[in-house]
Amino acid sequence: MTLSLRSRALFSYAVLGLAAAFMLYYRAKDTLAGGDDYQTADWLINYGAGFVRRGLFGELFLAVTPPGSLWLLFLVQALPYAVVFAFAAWLLRRYEFSWSVIALVCGPAALGFFGWDPGAGFRKEVLTYVVLALLVWSVASVTRSGVRVALSILALLVFVLAVFSWETSALFLPAIVYVLLRRPEGQESLVVLRRWLAGAFVLVGAVGLALGTVFHGTTETAAAVCDTVRANGYDGAALCSGAIDAIGWTSGYTLGSVAASFPLYLGYLPLLALAVLPIVASRWFRSNLVWGIVIAAAFLPLFVIVTDYGRWINMLVMALLFCIAVGKPEGALSRVWTPLAVILYLTLWGLPHWLPADLEGAWPWFGLLPSLIDTAVDGMRAVFG
Repeated sequence: MTLSLRSRALFSYAVLGLAAAFMLYYRAKDTLAGGDDYQTADWLINYGAGFVRRGLFGELFLAVTPPGSLWLLFLVQALPYAVVFAFAAWLLRRYEFSWSVIALVCGPAALGFFGWDPGAGFRKEVLTYVVLALLVWSVASVTRSGVRVALSILALLVFVLAVFSWETSALFLPAIVYVLLRRPEGQESLVVLRRWLAGAFVLVGAVGLALGTVFHGTTETAAAVCDTVRANGYDGAALCSGAIDAIGWTSGYTLGSVAASFPLYLGYLPLLALAVLPIVASRWFRSNLVWGIVIAAAFLPLFVIVTDYGRWINMLVMALLFCIAVGKPEGALSRVWTPLAVILYLTLWGLPHWLPADLEGAWPWFGLLPSLIDTAVDGMRAVFG
C-alpha cells in the first residue's frame, strides 16, 4: 500500500486535529463545570502561604487577571499546546510526512497522548515542551543569528516559569543540554553562547529543583493556597481536592500509592515498549545511544514516587522526539514503518495517564479508535435516547 505525500499529510493532520479537538473538548467540559481538580487547579497553585513549589504560574496569573477567570485560564493553558502542535506540523513538513516521522510525532505516547485520555492534556510539562521547541527552532529552522539568540533567550525565560511552576521540569535538562550543544554547520559563532546558555539552564533547573524540595509544602500550606484560590473567585467544588491538596502530600504517602498500584501497573510495560518503538527503531537512537539512555534515565525517579505513569512515558518520549528533531532529517527514519504498520500503531492503542489501584475489570482501552467509537456511541444516545 502506497500513499502520496498529500495523502500522508492529510492523514497525519487528521490525527493531530482529532487529538487537539478531543483535548480541548475535555477541558472545555471541565471548565463549564467549574474546573478540574488537577488540570485546572495545578495552574492556580500560588504563594498564598509564602513561597512554595509549583506556585509561580498561579501567583502571576492570579495577580494580573480578573477574579474567576476560568475561561481566560483555559486560553492561556491552550497557548503552549498550540506551539507544540505547530512544532509537530513543522516537523512533519520538514520530513515530507515520512511514515517514520508520522509514527514518531502522532503516536499515542507523543502528541496523540493529549487527546486519547481526558486526564492527559493541560499539564505543566507542556511549558518545557515549548522550551525544547524554541531551542530546536533556534538550531534547525531559522537562519538569522539574532533570531536564533532571541529564541534561545525566550526558551530560558519560559524554562524559569516552567521550573518554578512545576519543579519536575528540571528532569528535562539532559534533553535541553543535548539540543544546546548541537553544532550544526554554519552556526559555529554561537557555540560559546550555547554553552553559556546550557550552564544557565542547568543552574535554573538545579535551583528550582532544590527549592522545590526545601519548600515542599504541608497540609496547612495547601489549605492557605486553597483559600487564596477561593478568595480570587474560583469556587469550583473540585479545585482544592487534587493538585492543591497534593502540595501537602508526604513522600511516604506517594511511595505507598505507587507500591499499592502493583501488580496492576505491570500493564504499563508493554505500553512503554510500544511508546519508545519509533525512537528505538530510528537511526538517531543507534547513533546517540548514550545520550538516549541518559535522557530517558532522568525520568526514572518519577516512576518510583508518583503514579502518573502515562505522563512520565509521554515526557520521556517527547524529550527524545525533540532531540531527534534537532538532528539531520535522516535520523528519524526507520525501515520498521510501512503504511499499514503506522495506521495500526496510531489507532489501536493508547496510554492512560493514571489508573486507580483498585481498578476492577479489564485494563481500559484508550486510543484514537476507541475515542471515536465512544464519541459515536455518545452521539447516538443523545439523538435516540
